[in-house]
Amino acid sequence: VTASSKNISEGSVQLKLTVVDTPGFADAVNNQDCWRPIVDYVNAAYEDYLQDESQVDRTKIVDRRVHCLLYFINPTGRGLKPLDIEAMKALHTKVNIVPLIAKADTLTQTELTALKKTISAQIEENGINIYVPAVDEEDPESIKEHVQNVEAMPFAVVGSSHIIDVGGKSARGRVYPWGVVEVDNPDHCDFQRLRDMIVRTHLQDLKDMTTEDLYERFRSETLASMGGDAAVRKRPSNV
Repeated sequence: VTASSKNISEGSVQLKLTVVDTPGFADAVNNQDCWRPIVDYVNAAYEDYLQDESQVDRTKIVDRRVHCLLYFINPTGRGLKPLDIEAMKALHTKVNIVPLIAKADTLTQTELTALKKTISAQIEENGINIYVPAVDEEDPESIKEHVQNVEAMPFAVVGSSHIIDVGGKSARGRVYPWGVVEVDNPDHCDFQRLRDMIVRTHLQDLKDMTTEDLYERFRSETLASMGGDAAVRKRPSNV
């Protein structure tokens, strides 16, 4: 498990984003409990935050908690593997999971639609809690965006750091014999929708979910095991 931070800007907002990578996840011959290092990392961040909260001076607390986990799923067309299901079950009470279909450009639109339905059904059947974006029920635009996000899940993404020429304009994407795939084109993949949700529209909601639900559960269980008294505050449903 490796972490790296980078400062990014969205309009006038400056944001320090820390990305935690898990290279080699599920690549071993024996993948039993391969998600344990991720669980341990999330728990360690919670433990550090709990310790900082216990100090007299809490003005300098640095939040290293993991607010979102992007879980990449292989685009095999068969949906979630047993390993995926077990890993997500081990993590869904600890971190906001956003499932993603990786390398979506290897699938036709028909195959992609079918795969999304299969994965969504598996997630529901196995009682896996994934992140559901908040919605302002009094705002028609918020409702519309919410419906579109939920219908698009799991998001299908394509990655590339290459700049290509598309009709005289520069864009990040991939070039194939049959055409091009643009990373930021919503007609080609869901990357733009994913980015907007995480960085622009629902960043605070992700943090609130962590604080009010996931971390609070960890805090309550930890204090209870130490003989403390901690009541879990339930977060209102978003839907």
